[in-house]
Amino acid sequence: MPKIRQHEEKDGKVVKLKHNCKTNDEEVKKLQKGLEDENERERERERERERESILAYFQQHNIKSITLSDNKLLIKYQDREEEKEADNQELKLIQSYCQAQGLTSLSLSDLQKTNSETKPTN
Repeated sequence: MPKIRQHEEKDGKVVKLKHNCKTNDEEVKKLQKGLEDENERERERERERERESILAYFQQHNIKSITLSDNKLLIKYQDREEEKEADNQELKLIQSYCQAQGLTSLSLSDLQKTNSETKPTN
C-alpha cells in the first residue's frame, strides 16, 4: 500500500489523495474512487435530509407548491397564494434546494412521490 503524503480537502472532507510512490498508482486510484463514492453517498444523504425537512414544512403549512421567480417565492397554499421573499430558514432551504436541483418549482406531490420512491418496501 502506498504511503499517502498529502491530501486535498473540500468542506472538511478529503477529496483527493497525493502520494510520492510511482509504483502504486492503481492503489491510490482505488482509494481515490472509494473517497469519491463515499462523498457522493454523503451528498445523497444530505439531499434526502433536506427533502424530508422540506416535505414536513409543506405539510405543516398546507403548501401545495412553491415556484421560484426573480428571487421571490410564489407559494400556493391549499386556500390561497402569496408571493414573498425567502425570509426564514425553511424558505431559504427550499430556495437553495430548488436552485441546487435545477428546479423552478417544487410541489407537495413531487416531494411525496420522491418519498415513496426512496423508502424501501417490506
